[in-house]
Amino acid sequence: AAAAAAASAQGTTTTTTTTTSSSGASGAALGPTDQRTIETLLECLRLCCRVFFSLNWQDIPEFFEDHQGEWMTDFEKYLQLQTLPESDPLRRVVSASSNAADDEREGPIEKLQAAVVENVSLYASKYEEEFQPYLQRFAAAIWTRLMSTSQKPKDDHLAVTSIKFLANVVGNAVHAGLFGDETTLRRVIESIVVPNLTLRDSDVEQFEENPKEYVSRDLEAADAETRRRSARELVQAMCKHHEAITTKICLDHATTLLAKATSEGDWRSKDAFFHLIVALVVRAETQRGGVSRTSTAVDVADIFQRHVLAELKNGSSSAPSTSHPVVVADAIQFAATFRNQLPDTVALELVPLLAGSLRSTKVVVHTYAAYCLERFVHARKLTKAHVEPHLTSLFEALFAVVDAPAAGPAGGVLQGAGETTTTHAGGGTTPSASAASAASDGEESTWENEYSMRLVMRLLVLADSSISPVAKVVTDKLTKALARVCANPRNPKFNHYLFESLAVLVRIVCGSNRAAADEFEGLLFPPFQSVLQLDVVEFAPYVFQILALLLSYKTAVSRAYETLLPPLLHPSLWERKGNVPALAQLLEAYLAIGADLVVRGNSLEPMLGVFQKLLASKQHEPHAFALLVALSLKITPPEALEPYMPTIFQLLLTRLQHHRDRASLVQKFLAYCGIIAGKRGPEYLVSAVDGAASSPGVCSQLLQHVIVPAIIQAPVYVSRRDAKHATVGLCRLLCELDPATLFPPLVGGQDGDSRARTALTTAIAALLGLVKANDASSIVVGAPNGNGTNAKDDDDAPFFGDGGAYDSSFSQLSFGAAPSQEDAFAQDVPDVAAYVRANLANLVNNRPHLQPVVQAAHSAPPAHPKLDSTRH
Repeated sequence: AAAAAAASAQGTTTTTTTTTSSSGASGAALGPTDQRTIETLLECLRLCCRVFFSLNWQDIPEFFEDHQGEWMTDFEKYLQLQTLPESDPLRRVVSASSNAADDEREGPIEKLQAAVVENVSLYASKYEEEFQPYLQRFAAAIWTRLMSTSQKPKDDHLAVTSIKFLANVVGNAVHAGLFGDETTLRRVIESIVVPNLTLRDSDVEQFEENPKEYVSRDLEAADAETRRRSARELVQAMCKHHEAITTKICLDHATTLLAKATSEGDWRSKDAFFHLIVALVVRAETQRGGVSRTSTAVDVADIFQRHVLAELKNGSSSAPSTSHPVVVADAIQFAATFRNQLPDTVALELVPLLAGSLRSTKVVVHTYAAYCLERFVHARKLTKAHVEPHLTSLFEALFAVVDAPAAGPAGGVLQGAGETTTTHAGGGTTPSASAASAASDGEESTWENEYSMRLVMRLLVLADSSISPVAKVVTDKLTKALARVCANPRNPKFNHYLFESLAVLVRIVCGSNRAAADEFEGLLFPPFQSVLQLDVVEFAPYVFQILALLLSYKTAVSRAYETLLPPLLHPSLWERKGNVPALAQLLEAYLAIGADLVVRGNSLEPMLGVFQKLLASKQHEPHAFALLVALSLKITPPEALEPYMPTIFQLLLTRLQHHRDRASLVQKFLAYCGIIAGKRGPEYLVSAVDGAASSPGVCSQLLQHVIVPAIIQAPVYVSRRDAKHATVGLCRLLCELDPATLFPPLVGGQDGDSRARTALTTAIAALLGLVKANDASSIVVGAPNGNGTNAKDDDDAPFFGDGGAYDSSFSQLSFGAAPSQEDAFAQDVPDVAAYVRANLANLVNNRPHLQPVVQAAHSAPPAHPKLDSTRH
């Protein structure tokens, strides 16, 4: 099939080339119809090149290997279309096509040549041996074409692919000799690197008119296909094998650029200087962690002090800036890029400077300032002591951006002023009221700036209790932002950090003063009710998480929460998968402080119906068991749950019967049974299981053929709390019940059935293995986390993956997690290992004939049987 497709592609290419040539063979001028025909034929050639790329991506087919010379000859010809002799008919086609193309839109010839370069790059990187005879020819052809490439946007794709090809060649040790002499390297840097690092008019226009796209390409690694990124990669590739020469040449050019910027006031040269230094210095970098390895030939700290700091000071001043905003943005980005290499003292100096830049009317400048500060906080370069004196000014600037993202920030927002007009860095004024009006004019004019909101979240975490005096005002600002985005939730990152910030505020303030939970309830319930009434699907899971968090700090269920409970149990609300984790968390919070309300309000049966629905889904099983544990521990009086226990165990046994080979389900089941055995006694558990199955001995069969093998196969529990519950329950079953109850043939003395004695030995060995595997003696469950702000230090969840799980419908708030479920045996069993040892000793004392069994369990670890899928 590949050979047939290849032959067809080659035939099409030949035919199309011939047709295209004949279209230009006449001496007459080409008309509009001819022009459209030529463009169609050139597009056919491009598609043939893409077919070639696809067929050769995995491996080189035999057909292409046999006809490689023919393909490469055509590819080389396509790259040389602009240099063909005047007598060649294709030359007129090229001229006509070039004249018809505009400066912005990539023309058909540029598209074709970019596709050719991609094919050649594929062969150069994956099929070096086969491509070796053609490498030098194509390196020269691509170099020549690149030299004639303009700086117009229409040539961007071709320029980027060509530069990447050269980077691939020069970075390969096998081909490095092609660029080994200083003259060649100097030409590369002078003719390719510096021109493609220099800002163009189209880039400046994007900086001013489409800052969102400019920031996205620069900060979010969306610039992988830009000239600047490609030129930077080319410098780094040259440094792999020619570091000394490349460094010398780059520094010479950097000096020239800097001198031109100083003497002529050419800010574009200063911009190119910064980018050339970054390209030269960075050796290893990640988006999250920043630069981890740099060139030893350049002192980053010295560059910062001599050239970056002055630009930052100019950009942060309230007076008209002498630095171009692009250069100020470059300086801020330089500081963020090398945050790991700069001395710690720099971070302290940066805070007031970046606070000033946050007030810039240029969206890119204040966005970069927010990004830089947030990265320094995340890297722990800034402490609470560094930031605390500047908190008010920082939050004023940030909320000005949040309140008026289109027109630029204003001042005085924390004072609650009405319409204010403030002069910003770089000149200009921004009336906050008119900005807010302008921000509502259209989607393009309102960009919810996620970098500013992420910095708000970081500062709240860093400030901790210092935020309490202005917590109400900050909450008010956040809820107003929430009201705005409810109408059209476009930016999921902004929305996520907005709710994270609200969660942090609740944790900080309520963690130190539980009485503040009532005040937060008054502040948050109105906007949250709007979210639920408007049915903003994206926000509902966030709202439920924060409601659960807030309820966990209250001492009693308020009237507002009481009114909210019945709608939360409506089946339609649980149909949306994104709601389930947050709703389950909220129901657990209700049970923690208002279990009597559940019984009194006739909500117990609907809540058990929720449990049944969740249990039917593998994805939601953990939430089902968490809800069941909360019901079993919190419902008062306990007798209220008694009529439902047979049904509960029937549901559990049915689920286990169909999925007994899944260790996670068995672990959750055993943990719940452990709670029942530990709280109500092992006799109650055996009776409940046998009664639910309507057959005596089911609990014994379950223990021997499902639970014990599951423990042996998977003794390590994800939740150490579940491990403790399972251990205590299993210990009570084995040590307090008459062994003949669980192992009927074992009737005492020396007359017991040997298989039953072996089964008991295996069960006790599994119990000991469970203790050892989970280090149960050190389990401390349910300990409070202070004010709760020391949650896992998530970087950019849900989008960069270190915090809660994320899918299209649910995002776990890193700071929205409610306190973990309590340890059911926190008071009764502080040391699980000691508890197990004591119970085994009592077993031997009460039944001396079982001493050999216990000794055997201690000395001989059990085998690893497979889960029995044939026994009930």
